Amino acid sequence: MKTTADESEDAFSGVTVPLEVERSNKTRDAVLAHSQKTYGTPKAKVEKYMEKLFEREKPPKKSDPKKPKDSGDKDSGKLHKA
Repeated sequence: MKTTADESEDAFSGVTVPLEVERSNKTRDAVLAHSQKTYGTPKAKVEKYMEKLFEREKPPKKSDPKKPKDSGDKDSGKLHKA
């Protein structure tokens, strides 16, 4: 790719120019706080969602085994011929 009229050279060298910036914990903390406030989700909300998402089906309560109620019709379980 040509970037000048006289000679060709790569437009993008892939080299990052080092910046002379002092590291600051105050700036770091401010950036983190802003990011968490803007893009974060409260921990309690996430935990509630996770509980709901991974909740296992609860087994049905065991009850006393009872015989099915009899409707009084002796032939109710049999097929009738027409």
